[in-house]
Amino acid sequence: IFRAQSAQSAWLVLAYLAFVVVVAAQEATAKTSFTYGSALFLHGLAAIGGSVALVLGYVVGFVLCPSPWWEPQYLVPVAGMLTGNAISTLSLALNRFLSALKERSAEVELRLALGASRWEAARPYVRDACIAGLTPNLNQMSVVGLVAIPGMMTGQILGGQAPGDAARYQLMILFVICATCVATMVSGLGLATLALFDEQDRLALSPSAYEAMAIAKNAAAPAVAPAVAP
Repeated sequence: IFRAQSAQSAWLVLAYLAFVVVVAAQEATAKTSFTYGSALFLHGLAAIGGSVALVLGYVVGFVLCPSPWWEPQYLVPVAGMLTGNAISTLSLALNRFLSALKERSAEVELRLALGASRWEAARPYVRDACIAGLTPNLNQMSVVGLVAIPGMMTGQILGGQAPGDAARYQLMILFVICATCVATMVSGLGLATLALFDEQDRLALSPSAYEAMAIAKNAAAPAVAPAVAP
């Protein structure tokens, strides 16, 4: 990939990036404690793929401006950093969100019964999921250059790059990583909310959950003695 210089190699680079996004979506959605079927992977694929494509297009078109635009020396490493961080953010956020809806479904049902929409009912759990997903990135950005020097900046300095230029490139990478993580997390949680609530703003439980609820209701119902004929 890195040695190809012909125009046909653009398709090779894009195919490799598509493969990276597919693997990233599988990894991000495979570690959640709860799931809602194969749609979870598709939602993760859409969230990561769309966010990485959007941010990467901005970086290539307005920041790095490589020639040609598909230059793998720039496109592949930047896409890898964006995708790798999006995996952790989406996985942490989805795991927190799905666990909260599963374990606190009674609270969600109560909010819906009192007239809340799907977005209002899910808002507290979306907020908690956003905090869980973004905490690692915010912690890293708060101490970069003071406590820890990131690997990209270290490699540039050891390679002879001026420290000021290396710091500027590193700050750019940190900002676009944070933007990718936010976009991935928001879109992933939004798609999950749409999938877990139906059009009538009801929490869409699985058939097994409805069956378990029916069994519990029948078990709790008082037994009625059969009528005795006179």
